Amino acid sequence: PAPIPTPVPTLPPTPTTPTSSLGPSPTPSLSTSSSPSVTITDKFIVAADVSTNNKSRLWRLHQVAYLQLLNCDAYLTASEIGTIAFVYEQRAVVHNILNDDRYFAISQIGGSTMYINFGLLFQYPDTEVAQTLVHEMSHLGGFTHPTRSAADQPGDQGPYYNSTPLRAELCIAGQQSRR
Repeated sequence: PAPIPTPVPTLPPTPTTPTSSLGPSPTPSLSTSSSPSVTITDKFIVAADVSTNNKSRLWRLHQVAYLQLLNCDAYLTASEIGTIAFVYEQRAVVHNILNDDRYFAISQIGGSTMYINFGLLFQYPDTEVAQTLVHEMSHLGGFTHPTRSAADQPGDQGPYYNSTPLRAELCIAGQQSRR
């Protein structure tokens, strides 16, 4: 899901010693039963201060987002799917804690680090978290969107909700988040 609309802050520095490996339907099934042969977390890194429970949920919902993405040709082009899948499959993605309650998560366009406000985002259902993860992975893949305006509404086909990161959210739940 989109960050809460405010100016984008300067991203915190990536820790020099990231520490541990993470090891379209209106009511989607968030299941990982049809896992592809790729283990997406092989290259994922998570900061040491992320709890074991949060790491586990993060891994599980990244897997959900990845599997939904692979079958999302109703909302994304093959090129968009391939680019985001490449980030999941090939990039070393660092996951750090974000302590800024204006955002669920932020990532630099084309970067390799995702900052997650676990305390804020993880209050929401799995669908919302998976939407946020695929949205941020889209940013890591180089996709962007304009700043959200008060007039922007899910499904309006305007520049914000019709951008790749927002259309990627459709892969998870068949609808876009209002958050």
